[in-house]
Amino acid sequence: MVWIKICGITEIDDAKQTAAAGADALGFILSTDSPRRIGEEKLMSIISGLEKLSLSPVKSQVPLKPDLRQVEYKVTAVPSFVGVFVNEEPERIIGLINRNLIDFVQLSGVEDREYIEKIKGTKKSIKVIKLLRISSDTNRESVCRQMNKLKSCTDFFLLDTYSENALGGTGRTFEWHLVENIGLDFPVILAGGLDSSNVDQALEIVKPFGVDASSGLESYPGRKDINKTRDFIEKVRSFEKALLR
Repeated sequence: MVWIKICGITEIDDAKQTAAAGADALGFILSTDSPRRIGEEKLMSIISGLEKLSLSPVKSQVPLKPDLRQVEYKVTAVPSFVGVFVNEEPERIIGLINRNLIDFVQLSGVEDREYIEKIKGTKKSIKVIKLLRISSDTNRESVCRQMNKLKSCTDFFLLDTYSENALGGTGRTFEWHLVENIGLDFPVILAGGLDSSNVDQALEIVKPFGVDASSGLESYPGRKDINKTRDFIEKVRSFEKALLR
């Protein structure tokens, strides 16, 4: 199955509807000056609201090492929570982990191995996602080289479109053939301009472990369009079903 993360959640209504639509994880921007950024109090209120939901239980994927394409399933209606950070003070992230507010840490800056290992050492169950930015000048060898350097301390690599002005949420795709089939060799999550119109093609070319969508599912920055979100999730699940035929 494809792991689905919907990022840039800012309001409890969006979180509830996205959870009900079947997302595996919700992403919360907790640093940078993004219009999708929320504070810790808002994060806590969203989590509290989700925990009170009465939804039909679903099988939620929990990735395992060493083969991150294998998953165990637990019956739950509440998605995992991903905190997204850019060059944040590690102590702040560690505090959020210790308060059980996030299950995944996404690092979207220039965090190095020492930084990642410090975060990973906080709690055995915490998963780290490291952003790699893909431009038209990127080649497969350089991407693989970056992942090989960090794969011993990183659970997933998020491949997103390079931009001089943003570290994500650009709404722009990159040339997927640059990393064709790379998901067969590395635990990658694909991002960058994904929506229901293109996600099946992206899955076919890259074969990622998961997908991450944000701006392509919005009515405006920071607010999700639930119809776009449902269509996106349904398109991914339909792709999975087609593979099993």
